[in-house]
Amino acid sequence: MPKTIFNTTEKSNFILNMKEENVDRLSLFVLAGVCIIMTLSQIPAEFSYSLTDVPFLALGISGVLVVVTGIILILRKHMVKNNIAGLAIMLFLFVWSMVSYYNSYNLKTSLWGQDGRYDGLVTMIIYIFLFISASMISDGKIERLFDIMTGAGLFQCFWAVYQLFPFGKSYYRNLEAIAEKNVYLTSGLAGNPFFFAMLMSVLLSVSVFGAVFGSDRRHRIYYGTASVIFTLAALQTHTVSAVIAVIVIYAVSLITAAVKHKLNKISLIMFILGIAAIIVELAAGYRFYDGGIAWQDSFYRLGVTGYYSFTYSDFDVNSLKEVYSYFWNEALEAIKDFPLAGTGIDCFSYTQYKTSNILQYELNSIDRPYNDYLFLAATRGIPYLAGYAALLVYTLVNSIRNALKNNEWYYKAMPFAVVIFMIVSIFNNSSVGVMPFIWIILGLSAKNRKNNGQT
Repeated sequence: MPKTIFNTTEKSNFILNMKEENVDRLSLFVLAGVCIIMTLSQIPAEFSYSLTDVPFLALGISGVLVVVTGIILILRKHMVKNNIAGLAIMLFLFVWSMVSYYNSYNLKTSLWGQDGRYDGLVTMIIYIFLFISASMISDGKIERLFDIMTGAGLFQCFWAVYQLFPFGKSYYRNLEAIAEKNVYLTSGLAGNPFFFAMLMSVLLSVSVFGAVFGSDRRHRIYYGTASVIFTLAALQTHTVSAVIAVIVIYAVSLITAAVKHKLNKISLIMFILGIAAIIVELAAGYRFYDGGIAWQDSFYRLGVTGYYSFTYSDFDVNSLKEVYSYFWNEALEAIKDFPLAGTGIDCFSYTQYKTSNILQYELNSIDRPYNDYLFLAATRGIPYLAGYAALLVYTLVNSIRNALKNNEWYYKAMPFAVVIFMIVSIFNNSSVGVMPFIWIILGLSAKNRKNNGQT
């Protein structure tokens, strides 16, 4: 007998009676569509500051699709008992986000996010449904989804190549923040090199496994080529998170391939080219620009903080140790002052008002501490950070369990992707253009559903 809800008619409940294959196609279409839409929506923002709200509008459109898809999957009972733990953690994160919102410095900022960042409560709700939808997609669609996500990453790399040309539009060709010219850093369509480094690192952790364990030669070539390109793009960000990520990824994946006797011709070429790129880059006077990038982004690109001043600073912006110590101490001070509810979602910059009521006059002010864990604790409170840590551990443990039970290469890649994200987050924050990719991977890592809907 056809399913209905609230005693309505069969025709009005066509969603509940869709064929399983059509539901899976819908899930794939929406999740892949989010990756494509969020990638393309960054293009206008690359040409004008007045268009930096386009990615947020795109996220809103994507969010409607994701929320509807998530509700459809729940109504069709695709939520199995083993998914409940992940859903419970997400529910806690939402509830505590509401607590943070109502105790925030600024309700509007906390709801929609800071101008140019848009990482507010509304965005958090969209991420929740991205996680839910990804956790309930069928096995048969995962590889196709990774194909598309990798393709979106490659498109960003092609844009990064465009940024390297003199005629290419880039906010990071010069770093006025530290008086450096012609550094030609890549940011792709992520907003800044930090965010681009996170995207490249996570996608690289997936693509190397696709190159080694891919289901066929065509896929291995595709992912092997993507891996080399992602490596070059990540290194050109000149951020510490990118360098740590690519070294860990190649070391672990090479050892895994050797132990599993999977060093085929394609993966061997990939390892040779990727490792050669790392050695050449680091040996050729490689410099880290983490400090300069932070103020180039927040002041010169978005105008949401003051600028870096050597005269009025007690740290060296070119020293990784000193600049991260400064970033993290600012976050720790905020955590100390607001341990439970934080400053409010995306309200970190409000802690920087020290001598003026105009933030742009506050020299050396920051809106991101470039440590995602400290940022979440500072803006949403320590309880939120504890819940977020629980979610990461849950997805990691579940992805390891899936990798042990399944032979498909993408299940083997997921635990590695989660670990790389956890490592990169120590020296990074992210953006609305990157986090949809991350939340999809976290959702896939929390997946327990088979094609037939059973655990």
